[in-house]
Amino acid sequence: MLFRSTATLAGTRLRTEMKDTPVALSILTSTFLDDIAATDAASMAAYLPSTEVLSLIGGNDSGNAAKQGDNFQVRGFATATRTRNFFQTAGDNDRYITDRVTFSRGPNALLFGIGNPGGAVHLSTNRARLRGKTGAVDHYYDSFHSQRVALDQNHELVRDRLALRADLLWTDTNTFRKPSLERKRGAFVTGTWNRSEEHTSELQSRQYLVCRLLL
Repeated sequence: MLFRSTATLAGTRLRTEMKDTPVALSILTSTFLDDIAATDAASMAAYLPSTEVLSLIGGNDSGNAAKQGDNFQVRGFATATRTRNFFQTAGDNDRYITDRVTFSRGPNALLFGIGNPGGAVHLSTNRARLRGKTGAVDHYYDSFHSQRVALDQNHELVRDRLALRADLLWTDTNTFRKPSLERKRGAFVTGTWNRSEEHTSELQSRQYLVCRLLL
């Protein structure tokens, strides 16, 4: 099934079969994220065991550090560790550049020191594929007149050697509160160069802008 992932890097950073991974993991594949119309972390939490999300707009200085955005709580513990391609990040991670999401419940000292009891959220970004030309356009609309358009295009420039992939985002989000508005504009470009059977290089660049109006 396309919903099922059989291998992961999240356990030890080495490709390991899920049945041999000694970590509690939940993996959401790209096909599954499309089917549930996920656009951000908050829309994924309902499909994860023992997980809830607290969305914050502005700052929350409770605890040891200021927090902003979507904060996960796993088994009652806050999850502060977020990674993009296994590098820790504090930035916003939108669905339009996300290939799959792995939720690690509980500490994992193999990845980040002693870890934390809330686990970690690992996001794998889109990669340029050496498989010809593919693409997709997604459009979302809701009862608050919010609109979201995401464009994904993958081009194999040189057969089995060079590929380029571009993702664009345009979204205006409204809520039941008036006035309230969130605008996001994003662009993501990644390339893959297969120099030989043993060597493959990847390059990524991202521009992202978020504007919020809340009264």
